Amino acid sequence: MQQFAPQPGFQPHDLLAQGGAGDAQRISGGSEAAGPGDGDEFPNAKKLMLIHTTLRLYGTECFNIFQLNESAGINQAMGAAQEAGGRSGLPRRLHGFMSQRAVLVHFSILGIWRRHMGTMKFLQGKTAFVQGGSRGIGAAIVRRLADEGAVVSFSYASAAAKAEALVDGIAAAGGMAYATRADSADAEALRQALRHAAGRFGALDILVNNAGILPWGFIEELSLETFDRAMAVNVRSAFIASQEAARHMGDGGRIINIGSVNADRMPVAGGSVYAMSKAALVGLTKGMARDLGPRGITVNNVQPGPVDTDMNPADGESAEQLTALMALDRYGRADEIAGLVAYLAGPEAGYITGASLSIDGGFSA
Repeated sequence: MQQFAPQPGFQPHDLLAQGGAGDAQRISGGSEAAGPGDGDEFPNAKKLMLIHTTLRLYGTECFNIFQLNESAGINQAMGAAQEAGGRSGLPRRLHGFMSQRAVLVHFSILGIWRRHMGTMKFLQGKTAFVQGGSRGIGAAIVRRLADEGAVVSFSYASAAAKAEALVDGIAAAGGMAYATRADSADAEALRQALRHAAGRFGALDILVNNAGILPWGFIEELSLETFDRAMAVNVRSAFIASQEAARHMGDGGRIINIGSVNADRMPVAGGSVYAMSKAALVGLTKGMARDLGPRGITVNNVQPGPVDTDMNPADGESAEQLTALMALDRYGRADEIAGLVAYLAGPEAGYITGASLSIDGGFSA
């Protein structure tokens, strides 16, 4: 191995301006790394993809190697990087990344990480797919997972403008998200969206099944088409997405269904089919927890109460009636639901599985 002697004042991130783009492209797995920037070799989104790829390869070892580079010299750090690759169980062909320039680009990526990401976030290096993520609770979940360091892909059925605005907002905040148009009632479209996300990321760590519709009407009036559509979106899509995600998910993954407190309590007339669809998620969650438990994959069900969204606004015609049923005299916020989802997606929730957790302001108390 050739030796490299850093010049006085050497900073690893300086290498991005010294022609490391080729190595960076190899590390990221393609042309995702290359692109114009304003005064920099890579725009922020591309930098974050490089960071994400590096962290997926070596995890927290990267930060230790970066510190070692600062204190003990780059040659020793290169050896440490190779050892880290061996401990991670990477295929031998991936150790080819540990050429001198590739290691230097790894260091440069970590320099960017230091400047752009600050301290390590608890979902850093994780990848997530949110089914139904363009608005309301879904959009709040996408934002929160991205804020915690995950790279997030999400699907939407029709709200293209909202999806684009969400992606742009996350990028402006230093995160990374991708939007994919896919109707959750279309089984093949949903499978393709999951496969595309897994192919882009190389793996999938977190799935959130948030897609849902609100069929409403008295039982003697509801059409079979309304019933079938509700089952397709609220129940079948969770099964399809979970099945496909599990095929791409490593040990220790997370599947989180977004149900409803109406699975346990439907206090008004007209919600029988909606309540049934959300109750079905309770059983699906328990069964999948048993199926996937041997792989360390947890499966949980979050059951929100009334939350201020466009489907059930806090100033809507039913708001006063619903608020009167709660222990807390207010609607919930979408970011409160997202906070619970982020916790379940994180490392501290590794012993919770098969659970249905109500977050409802005391609606079911």
